[in-house]
Amino acid sequence: MLHGRGGHTPYPEMVKLAKQRGAHPVILALLRKMRCPVCDEQRPPQPRNQTAWNVIPEKWEVVESDLAEWIHPEAEKKYKLIVFVDVAQRIRSGRVIFEFNPDQARNATTSDVLEAFFDDCVKFFGYPKKVRVDPEGAWMSTETNEVLGSLGIDLDPIAGEAHWQLGIAEVSIKLVKTTMAKLARAHPTRPVQLSLIHI
Repeated sequence: MLHGRGGHTPYPEMVKLAKQRGAHPVILALLRKMRCPVCDEQRPPQPRNQTAWNVIPEKWEVVESDLAEWIHPEAEKKYKLIVFVDVAQRIRSGRVIFEFNPDQARNATTSDVLEAFFDDCVKFFGYPKKVRVDPEGAWMSTETNEVLGSLGIDLDPIAGEAHWQLGIAEVSIKLVKTTMAKLARAHPTRPVQLSLIHI
């Protein structure tokens, strides 16, 4: 009653005012427990906690990988890159898979991604339990599934066009491409693979 007649004063404020006026501890305890259905209904909804389907993995347990194309700003050459990122530590490695003309299109093959996986991922991170990838042709081959499966590695393709599920690798690709562009402008003759290694 007092709460409603007082203009629905916030609960903490009511406790504070009662304490200042020397209210008995039993009254203070009742005020702390009090709930008003009108106030509860008018309260803005609580923000939802950020959720994820994936539990945060241990070090070296889950690796994300993504492929990207990058055009050298000075040399007008196009490169296919692959990046591997340890999800727990955000440590990355990668390589230039191949170089081709900017007016052409070319996809990575199964042998390209497997070679990069063993040379640039396993060499640095060891064998992960899971490799999370974009469901691109090279990763989705039967050969890739068999090779990784024989090593006890789970291939975890994300849902199509749900790139936020591969967010760590996507951010790494963006960083790599931006930094490589800066390095290429500053040192146009520097080998691209050397630039990628130093990012």
